[in-house]
Parts: sequence; structure tokens; C-alpha cells
Amino acid sequence: MPDSRTKGAVEELMIAKLLGATKISAMYKAGPDILMPDGRTVEVKIVANGFKRIYAWLEPVDILVIRADRQEPLVVITLSDFMKL
Repeated sequence: MPDSRTKGAVEELMIAKLLGATKISAMYKAGPDILMPDGRTVEVKIVANGFKRIYAWLEPVDILVIRADRQEPLVVITLSDFMKL
């Protein structure tokens, strides 16, 4: 079974291909994972159950806005909805 770093690298590559972007991260190096054609960067995070609550909040709606105290709000949408933008 592949380790978590290998699974993350495979997921990054798959998402980069879906977005028409370039995977730029290397294992064991800090920094963004994907470079979009317009120059924006993407960080990919894969966790077993860490986002369960976010998925539950997103399930009945199209767009979820979340914010921690004293932080800028984040907009959460599914990748398939993002691809339609």
C-alpha cells in the first residue's frame, strides 16, 4: 500500500491534469503543489477524515463560506463545480 506522501503526489498530479495546470511540488519540499496557467498557485491537502464536517456542511448547498475568528472567509466548492466556472 502506498504511503501518504505517494498518495498525495498522485492526487496532486491528477488534480493538475484536471485543471490543465502543472504539478510543481516535489516530495519533501515546502511550497505550492500546482501552478495554474494564469500564475495562481494551488495547495492540495488530502486527509482521511479531517474534513468530514466541511463535507457535511457543503452537502446540501452549492457554496460554503467558512471563517475562523479574525481570519478572512474561505469559499468552499466541489472540484466539479469549480471546473464549471
